Amino acid sequence: MMPAMAVVALALLAFTLISSVVFVLAFLAVLKFLAQPEAGDPANWPRVSILKPVKGLDPAARAGFVSFVEQDYPDFEVIFAVEGQDDPVLPMIRELQQSYPNREIKLVDSSPRTVEMGKANNVLAAQRVATGEVYVSADSDLIAGKDDVRRLVRALYSQPGGKPVAAAGAIPVYRDMQDFGAHLIGSYYSPFMILFYSMKEFFGVRDVFPGTYYAIKPEMLAQVGGFGRVADNIADDSTMGKFLAEAGYQSIITKVRGNVPEPQKTFLEYWAHQHRWHLTYRTTIPLLEYCLLPLTHPILAALALPFVLPFLGFSAGVGWAILLAYVSLRWLGIGVLNIIYFKEPAMWRSMWFLPLTEILLLGAWIRALIQTTTSWRGSVYRVSQGGKLVRLKE
Repeated sequence: MMPAMAVVALALLAFTLISSVVFVLAFLAVLKFLAQPEAGDPANWPRVSILKPVKGLDPAARAGFVSFVEQDYPDFEVIFAVEGQDDPVLPMIRELQQSYPNREIKLVDSSPRTVEMGKANNVLAAQRVATGEVYVSADSDLIAGKDDVRRLVRALYSQPGGKPVAAAGAIPVYRDMQDFGAHLIGSYYSPFMILFYSMKEFFGVRDVFPGTYYAIKPEMLAQVGGFGRVADNIADDSTMGKFLAEAGYQSIITKVRGNVPEPQKTFLEYWAHQHRWHLTYRTTIPLLEYCLLPLTHPILAALALPFVLPFLGFSAGVGWAILLAYVSLRWLGIGVLNIIYFKEPAMWRSMWFLPLTEILLLGAWIRALIQTTTSWRGSVYRVSQGGKLVRLKE
């Protein structure tokens, strides 16, 4: 019978090697995804309503707003939705209306709030005045490329696999990371997002889309109950994607980059952010799938190898070699992705934070198993199964 420590060593070795194989397969899926040609132009360009739920002044707010107002697209409107007349972003939006008199720029007030999530409340308010045949929703801090809307619309009117597309999303890419917390975000989530969605695309599983930045067809959205059906969900994008899939539609990813400036973030903000993300996974995917999530960041297993492999008859040097190979593989893969896709100078600095990030993510994974409450903009919520938010009494 194998000694207990030998069993532990074998399990940690297998965990590290399986994770590395999964990373390589996901990396190859990204290369395959990026090599695919983009969809052609639709027969007619539909009118687009760009929905911008905003709250407060982000560091690059004006640059982001202008990037949507100046889209290279034949027929569109930009709808800014705020909650209340005391929001400091209002003067900036009114200035844009004056500076771009030939653009359709609308401003709506979403108060009083009718749903728990402030962003969702703003999106619903923007939809009520939207006149487009396509909605493009973008987070307030996002900066768009000049032809983003064209590219999203092209994807929306494609039919990969012969099924109609209801939603087409852009991959979030964190940019301009400067401090410790921001580097912790940037070192992991930009790579994770494109690896995750490319793997789903490789297997033809088109049932989710990144909620940071996406295009969606209003008539298909209405068929599954509208955005209001998921407005109280912490993961409205994945939940809506599943509803659309059940109705026979696809939600796909595109090569469009959702540029998210993230110059500064305190460690406590980062830790709260990770808890919300892991609660999203914990409550919207099967438990078995959630339990497999540490395969994406098994750094602690790799760190233990130099100390446990001797129980299998290997030297500690073999463990150190595997650990170095594991970390180098991650760095190499992310470096290549940065060259061919992210194109973000700050990513080269963020990469060094990856081992620490993986340790913290394992902590966030454990925390989400035992703590189902989260704080969001001054309120405390319990996250129930399906990602639904329930405000707790304060």
